[in-house]
Amino acid sequence: MTREEMLFHVLTHGSYHRGNVGQILKGISVAPPRDLFTKFLHVHEPARRQA
Repeated sequence: MTREEMLFHVLTHGSYHRGNVGQILKGISVAPPRDLFTKFLHVHEPARRQA
């Protein structure tokens, strides 16, 4: 595999699992948490917004 293919695999592999967990939670009537990278940055690195 090329570097690009490996990186793409790692990125999509995690998305696959998050999607499956979301479906399981939905199946048991639990609202899945919002999974937003921008929310993470907003909470953990607020100084980035002032740049």
